[in-house]
Amino acid sequence: MAYIGIDLHSNRFTCNNDGNKNMTKTYPLVEEGMERFYKDIGKGDYVVLEATTNSFEFYDRIRDRVKEVYIVNPNKIKMISATSKKTDKVDALKLRKLLKYHVENDGEFLPTVYVPEKGIRELRTLYTSYKIYKKQITQMKNRIHSLLRQSLNGSRYGKREIGEKFMKDIRGDERVDKFYKEQVEILYESINMLEGQAEKIKEKIMWLGRKYQKDIDILTSVDGISVFVALGIISDYGEIERFRNAKKFASYLRSVPRVDGSNDRVYIGKTKKDGRRLTIGLLLQSLYHVTKRDSLLRRFYIKKQKGKSRGKVRMAVVRKLLVAIYYMLKERKYYRYMNKENHQRKMREYERFLEKYEKNLESS
Repeated sequence: MAYIGIDLHSNRFTCNNDGNKNMTKTYPLVEEGMERFYKDIGKGDYVVLEATTNSFEFYDRIRDRVKEVYIVNPNKIKMISATSKKTDKVDALKLRKLLKYHVENDGEFLPTVYVPEKGIRELRTLYTSYKIYKKQITQMKNRIHSLLRQSLNGSRYGKREIGEKFMKDIRGDERVDKFYKEQVEILYESINMLEGQAEKIKEKIMWLGRKYQKDIDILTSVDGISVFVALGIISDYGEIERFRNAKKFASYLRSVPRVDGSNDRVYIGKTKKDGRRLTIGLLLQSLYHVTKRDSLLRRFYIKKQKGKSRGKVRMAVVRKLLVAIYYMLKERKYYRYMNKENHQRKMREYERFLEKYEKNLESS
């Protein structure tokens, strides 16, 4: 048995192994380097590394070759092992020492990171790519409006939705200089291309999400939560069983405020920045539809409006909704105030999408 600390980078990793005369070695992050590393580890070994972009893939490669692999939160581990000297060798050594203490004592010392199954990780990467496309689309639309303002035509077009009718008006407007028209045309072509790519990613998300249909069925019982939003929530929490209570669930999804208390003074601050951020963004975007159709949440929204900013009220409603979602998933029950007809429509549309997508895959 050995304790192994790994400092992982994009092109190499440094390993401190106390079972090999406390030896520190650096391996290139290629197949040849991995094969060399496999020879230096055994079934009884414990391994620790910090969470990075490629840590989950590295975890998959070595998980079956050792006894246990821990991925730790790099921000929290810094507070434990702060030192003035920082090199790859020193980091690997510190991680190995912390690992040994963790295993040989209560097993609760290291701030470990949840490692989701591969399907959840794939959904997360797709949602990240989807958000990048949507951000680029927004930037280009803003640029079009900026160009119209520069040409003194901003007041006529304002914040109109950019589409075919919008472009038809621009093309036929003699008051817009040709120089600006050409730029707007190029940007519009790029928007169409990006929207097409974003739609492909969205379809891929919907297709990969078919294995989570039971959770989708429960989540879409809330009016305002579509299949796409439900899959975003699923990709964030992974497994509902790992949350002890609704507060832990809501906190992980960034809807719980920080609380600082000393003596008889308590300060409630902004929401915590730990955990996943996708769900909170999706629910805030869907909040108008949710509160419009749900009388309970609408009354709660109106009640919270007194003396609070709009942002705080919206966050309070999302947190209340997340608490309800937690118990729905735990107890495997639909939302109490569900609209059955609307819910059935969403699920029928999803089933039709899956059938159509599968046929397209077979024919391609």
